[in-house]
Amino acid sequence: MTSECPEPGGWRRRPQDLRGRDPAPGDRAAAGTTTSGDMVVRMSRSGRVPPGAREGAGRQVPGHRDSGQTLVEFALVFPLFMVLLLAAIEFGFAFNASLSLGYATRDASLVAAVSGNAPGGDCLVLEKVEQDVSAPADRSRITTVEIYWSDANGALVSGARNVYSRGGSMSCEARDGTTYSLPYKLTTAAYPEGDRCMILSGCGNGHATVDTVGVKVAYIHPWRTPLGGLLNWGNSRSWQFERANAMRMEPLL
Repeated sequence: MTSECPEPGGWRRRPQDLRGRDPAPGDRAAAGTTTSGDMVVRMSRSGRVPPGAREGAGRQVPGHRDSGQTLVEFALVFPLFMVLLLAAIEFGFAFNASLSLGYATRDASLVAAVSGNAPGGDCLVLEKVEQDVSAPADRSRITTVEIYWSDANGALVSGARNVYSRGGSMSCEARDGTTYSLPYKLTTAAYPEGDRCMILSGCGNGHATVDTVGVKVAYIHPWRTPLGGLLNWGNSRSWQFERANAMRMEPLL
């Protein structure tokens, strides 16, 4: 059993059982103690609260966080996190389209260099572009394909170029004699297939040696995420970029 012995000043200890645990609420009342929040306030026989007992009564218990603070922090961080996430996704789609166009122009310029001045060379170039631009890039977003006479640095020479705009239909003939169509139409014809030089010693008319032929593809990349709307970038819903490659034709000795 436990006994309560008065201490100097009229105070008495809070009763504990034999195992050192706090008494039940009923025992506290009987022992003359009262609780305020999570703090036990000991009362004297005269009913007065001892000095200093009131000071910590309204304090927050250590280890407990205010849920309102957590909500405010979440509201501040979440928009930034969403912008970064959408930017990463958008960049992935745009970067894929850029790589796809670079790959397509490289292959198409190689086809143009091998085809030389043979009839139907442009059809093979356009067909290769169509094959290489694939999902997640969208070949229907191609606006123009340009086949041009290039210098060693890839720049246009003397305005010699054929420009094909996507839309409409053009008929092409395969090597086996069958015909097929491609979704392009010739809008600028200033570099005919027959005028391309494949002779190492040159062909005259400014062609001092074999031609270097280039292929340029223009592409419109649309927004794939609502990032533009979140950043309030006006009516911009897409942007256009171009990729080009040039190859030296195979010469005839």
